[in-house]
Amino acid sequence: MQGYEVVTSDDHKIGHVVDERDDCVIVEHGHIFKAKHAIPKTFAHVDDVAGVVRATITKDVFTDGPKVTDDWDCNAVLEHYGLVGGLEHPDTEGYGETLPTDPAETADDSDVAQRAAMREGTADDGSTPAVHERSRSALDPTGPISNQ
Repeated sequence: MQGYEVVTSDDHKIGHVVDERDDCVIVEHGHIFKAKHAIPKTFAHVDDVAGVVRATITKDVFTDGPKVTDDWDCNAVLEHYGLVGGLEHPDTEGYGETLPTDPAETADDSDVAQRAAMREGTADDGSTPAVHERSRSALDPTGPISNQ
């Protein structure tokens, strides 16, 4: 795979493969100021016939990643691409209990009862949905009052 061109998902030729380390493909890019970045092998698909590595990432994601240096860490690259690490656990008070700062809150029981009463047509506040009769042209679409 060394020497293969690397093409991103947005059809940019970003460089060529210079090495494979850990679970990453090392890509050298740039014409005058050369730099090396890594792509996890998960996102790199090799086409041996064409001599191309097709990456399922965009050029921007590639160039925003950490540069490969002498003290390069593969975990930093995998973290950049979302393959290691995880989301922090939400700050809650326990199972089924939420903090006032949690983004979602349950509906008030009176609101639930009010919506159920509206659906059943037994609401006391006059908020029952109105049912309208059909227009005469709906019954006979080709009749004298239709849009012909």
